[in-house]
Amino acid sequence: MSARLLNKKAQSVMIDLVIGLALFLVILAVGITVLDNRVNALREQQELLQQQKSADNALSQLISTTGISKSGETNWEGAAGIDDVKFIGLALTDRIILPVKINKFIEYANSSNHANYEETKAKLLIGYDFYFRLVDPETNSTLKGCPDSGSSCEAGKQESYLIGTEGKKIGTIIKSRRIAAFNGVSTIAEITVFRTQ
Repeated sequence: MSARLLNKKAQSVMIDLVIGLALFLVILAVGITVLDNRVNALREQQELLQQQKSADNALSQLISTTGISKSGETNWEGAAGIDDVKFIGLALTDRIILPVKINKFIEYANSSNHANYEETKAKLLIGYDFYFRLVDPETNSTLKGCPDSGSSCEAGKQESYLIGTEGKKIGTIIKSRRIAAFNGVSTIAEITVFRTQ
């Protein structure tokens, strides 16, 4: 009788052990999944903050500085090519945009030579695709007048181009806007940066 009782107790202890182990593994799996989700959410939030910081810094550089050529000249737009530019700035003074500078910026950023676009991105110190434009604050439409009255004041690659022409998938889109002056008129300078996949 005692052998039977020990056998039943051993079986029930074994069942309890298996159930306890199964519950432990389920709780461990749920805990790891929750932790992994939180880590991924924090990583995504940090990437968004970095993207926002890149957009803000690039826009500040564009509308608050004159830019500089590798030879130290503030008239970088007169350089022989994008390779001779240290960094791009569009301002005469803080937030006063010079037409000659924006025209050269548009020329480089919208060039059919993909290398010029990539170099322009590098000169803006952003690791993202970008689209820059000057916006009429009353209509929220892109200003005309760069480099002539019929052309739009925009540079870089729009979302539709990145998706349709280059076949990229857009992850996140961040916009940064600042008030500036162009041709004596108050305008909004806007940069959009795209994290592509």
